[in-house]
Amino acid sequence: MVSLSRTGKSYGLIFMDCSMPGMDGYEASMRIRQHYQKTLYEQPYIVACTGHIEDQFVQKAWSSRMNELVGKPARVE
Repeated sequence: MVSLSRTGKSYGLIFMDCSMPGMDGYEASMRIRQHYQKTLYEQPYIVACTGHIEDQFVQKAWSSRMNELVGKPARVE
C-alpha cells in the first residue's frame, strides 16, 4: 500500500474486492482504517464488492468497518 503521508493524497471512496488472494478485502479494510487513524485524513467510504451476500459475510463486512456491501453481479439501476 502506498503511504498517504508520502504522497500527500487521500481517498474518499474505495471499492473493495472481498476475495483477493493473499490478503482478503476484510483484512485490507481493517488495515486501511488503522492507517487513516494515524493520519489527519478523513476515513474513506469503503464499499465491499462480493458474490457472497449471505448473512455471515454481510456481518463480516460490517465487522471489518466497511460502510456498504454490493453483491456481484451488481445491477446499475
